[in-house]
Amino acid sequence: MRVLWFTNTPSLYAEGEHSYKGGGWIESLERELRKEKDIELGIAFLSKRESKEKHGEGVKYFPLNSNQNLILKLLSRYRVNIENQNVNKSIIQLVKDFKPDVIHVFGTEGADGGHISSIGNNEKEIRSVRLHDVINNEEIVDFLKIDIEGAEIEVLKDCSNVLHKVKNIFVEFHSFYNGPQELNVLLDILSKNGFRYYVQNEQIRQHPFVNKRTTSIMDMQLNIFAYRND
Repeated sequence: MRVLWFTNTPSLYAEGEHSYKGGGWIESLERELRKEKDIELGIAFLSKRESKEKHGEGVKYFPLNSNQNLILKLLSRYRVNIENQNVNKSIIQLVKDFKPDVIHVFGTEGADGGHISSIGNNEKEIRSVRLHDVINNEEIVDFLKIDIEGAEIEVLKDCSNVLHKVKNIFVEFHSFYNGPQELNVLLDILSKNGFRYYVQNEQIRQHPFVNKRTTSIMDMQLNIFAYRND
């Protein structure tokens, strides 16, 4: 399997030579993937200095000029078709050359690399795995984290009849200002599956009657911790 990462850190490209940028867990994940002999990993990252590709231990590194502002322009704030932007030609060419089975965009501390937008004229078919089936194949799931940048309601609806196998769930809930607020749907699914929950506000508005959004696209973001008493 060929896996291509887009990340803000060089991971282990120059191990011991670069300063920490919040991507230590990415380095740890790379070390684990190196052990999997059936995985060929490619890592594309921003760099002001490096330009030389490096290969080794099942990993290929692709430094990209930082002037491209990789993550922002790759995601293009989720609203612009990447293929129409000339600045991203090198990124698109890398994907064509590497021919990945899986592409993972890391946002490091800006987690919206996982956001999928319905805006745009072109459709792309992306191979995926149904979470419902993953849970259903397990006898018990100790902890389930759902932090999928706006798709949590649809996924939880699909998984509702297998959530009895899960002991603890964390859900990051997003309410987009131009769509329906479905917090009640999420909490109803948790309650019907025997969970108690604690809700933590991620983005506080001091004057909610005046300031009706937390960001340019959301009016609420919550961390929801759900657990069982037994």
